[in-house]
Amino acid sequence: MILARFGDDWPPLSNQLWTLKEFIPRFDSWVDLEKPDQHIRAAVMNWIMSRAETPYKDVLREPDFPNMWYGRIPRTLENDQIATCSYWIEEREHLVRCNMFSTLSWPA
Repeated sequence: MILARFGDDWPPLSNQLWTLKEFIPRFDSWVDLEKPDQHIRAAVMNWIMSRAETPYKDVLREPDFPNMWYGRIPRTLENDQIATCSYWIEEREHLVRCNMFSTLSWPA
């Protein structure tokens, strides 16, 4: 019996990028509400783009929702607050659909 290790590399990587949906409108709403500094905005935008290659990297699965994932966004910790995001991964469509961005108090 072969056991698969679940982690950053699950499911196996493909050569095809994932389609991202709703990230920019949700990002814009978050920026309007939270007014993050420019370097935080840049870190979040870089993180968004990384979801097209590896949507499972450095995020956790929400136990009550089978396809929802969430995580802290690297390089956004400032004044004891950090940017976070939750999103849905739809395997069949090879789609990552943003649910929301938020700013949480550290530790999040």
